[in-house]
Amino acid sequence: MPPIERPPIEIVDVEKVLLSISPKDEDGRAVVDPEISWSSDNELVVTLQVAEDKLSAWAVSGAPGAAIVKVSHGELVETMAITVCTGEPSALNLSAGVPVHE
Repeated sequence: MPPIERPPIEIVDVEKVLLSISPKDEDGRAVVDPEISWSSDNELVVTLQVAEDKLSAWAVSGAPGAAIVKVSHGELVETMAITVCTGEPSALNLSAGVPVHE
């Protein structure tokens, strides 16, 4: 079966997003303890924090740019494009310091 075409995910450089998979056998039943591999083709842009069971991973933003996350089991491969953009301020917090003599 060909990979599913998906639009890229967009996150800002102070965010992370949880990615997960649900491996199934030919009959549609969940596969227990599959051999799963996760990777990012550009670790300057996206690094992965893979869960112990390897069924999910946090895609953590780094520098602005684009990366492809790949998850595989043997010859089965799924990919997801992630674009990291620069975060813009959404609020300003102005505060006064302690007064001093001029």
